Amino acid sequence: MKKLRTFYLSLLTVASLGLMTSCGDDNDDPQPVPAPAEMSTYSAKILGNQQAAAGSFFASSTGEVISAGNAKANASVIDFGYYFSVGGTAAADSATIAAPNDVNATQVFGAIASADFANWATKNPTKFKDLGNNAAFYTGPTNGDEVAAVYTNMGATETSSVKHLNVGDVFAFTTAAGKRGVAMVTALKKATNADNKSEITINVKVEK
Repeated sequence: MKKLRTFYLSLLTVASLGLMTSCGDDNDDPQPVPAPAEMSTYSAKILGNQQAAAGSFFASSTGEVISAGNAKANASVIDFGYYFSVGGTAAADSATIAAPNDVNATQVFGAIASADFANWATKNPTKFKDLGNNAAFYTGPTNGDEVAAVYTNMGATETSSVKHLNVGDVFAFTTAAGKRGVAMVTALKKATNADNKSEITINVKVEK
């Protein structure tokens, strides 16, 4: 009987040690690496300047190009607009992507009667970094984390607009909602004294 009791005690000891070892192994298992953030990609978005028929305003949360007539009602989601002036104080800016609260943009957009810009409830303070003519900054990112890193890791000065844009130029941006994005100019029709209508075509990636 004593030997049998000792045998059972030995089994219980081994079982307890096994359970402890098993728990220890679970705690030591490597933790799963979080999946990278997702991103949205919008291709061939055409924005028109203040004289063109195409919408001048862009919402990066949806990829929608918004017309002047619909801008006031959608002001809260508009991250930037496009202008190209051949006269006035903004004429030297050439092709420009600007935040709604940018000084020159305020003057240009304020002159578009159908936009009723003066009465927008929100003028989002989007910030930009000009990355120059470097397609790799746009083509490289494959997820939201990499898109965010383009803006975060670049030492370029933050501005409220990106001026003198040409085909191939890339700019990064961060919205009032804290979403980072990157865009590349793929086509541009410049305004002239003879034809003051301008259109810019951009591809956009933005973290979700």
